Amino acid sequence: HSHSHSHSHSHSHSHSHGETTAAERFGIRSVVYRARRPFHPQRLLSVLQCLQGGAAVLKVLDPDQDVSAKGEKAGQELAQPASGDLDRGVIETLSGVMRSKGFLWLASSDVVAYYWSHAGAHAEVGVMGRWWGAVPEERWPEGFASTIREDFDTGGGDAGGRGDRRQELVIIGTGLEQDAKVMDAFEGALLTDEELALYDELRGIEDADEAMEKLREAFPSPFG
Repeated sequence: HSHSHSHSHSHSHSHSHGETTAAERFGIRSVVYRARRPFHPQRLLSVLQCLQGGAAVLKVLDPDQDVSAKGEKAGQELAQPASGDLDRGVIETLSGVMRSKGFLWLASSDVVAYYWSHAGAHAEVGVMGRWWGAVPEERWPEGFASTIREDFDTGGGDAGGRGDRRQELVIIGTGLEQDAKVMDAFEGALLTDEELALYDELRGIEDADEAMEKLREAFPSPFG
């Protein structure tokens, strides 16, 4: 598995080698956005709605939907906001993004890992499963404990640790020479320090059902 290690390693290689032809011909390249802090669901939605000049159709897949399934997937399309409600600066920043995919950590749940996939004017969010950090170790697959722990955050933070919860998005497009601006657009959707303190307080509630309910109240999510 060795997900995060091998991913970042191979990315830097293929990035510099495989990018040359595509970059010279079309100016297409990829960047990887990573963060160890949850997104505020509403602010993330505001960013994602700016893709494709504000014309992207966002679908939230049914929770029991297989996110790897091919073809049409069952789900609910989110209403598109009026163009005047969108941030023109973010629209311009993301105008060259053609595809993006990866997984999301939303503040509305300390348990669920979400999957994001976007190509052109179509985008979808689905439930990928549970973070390993939310699964008791005795229920981890036998022989994979050390591999699973490689994705865990060892950087401290709250005493309980946040496990493998993280943002990891591959963003592909043109004009990403300004990728710092693209990163900033997503950074702005992360929880502030104050919000993160509230998230940690609520996720620490002993009763798991109550903790989940309080997180959903504090950070309402359009993504289910």
